[in-house]
Amino acid sequence: WMFKSQELSNTVWAFATVGLHHPVLFEKVEKAAVIKRHEMVPQNVANILWSYAKLQVHSKGMFLSLLEVALGRLVSYKRQELSTVIWAAGQVCPQHGEFFGLASK
Repeated sequence: WMFKSQELSNTVWAFATVGLHHPVLFEKVEKAAVIKRHEMVPQNVANILWSYAKLQVHSKGMFLSLLEVALGRLVSYKRQELSTVIWAAGQVCPQHGEFFGLASK
């Protein structure tokens, strides 16, 4: 998929904002997000995680991959981005103790 990370995050954010789940689109974005995870800025990660959690599209593999990226860069997250990621993680994988422990510091 030739979309940039920001385009991926903006697209799923727009769908989630209006409450529309398009299974084929979200499956493709999920695969692309895992591949592009290391080039994503915090806003991209936050938007994608929020969108999937908001629509209850459970993609635990993608969530864990993006949370791993977030863990490595927590200091670069703005408060809004971090709170968005924490909310999304709480919705989809509330048992991720390592993430919540480090995010709370």
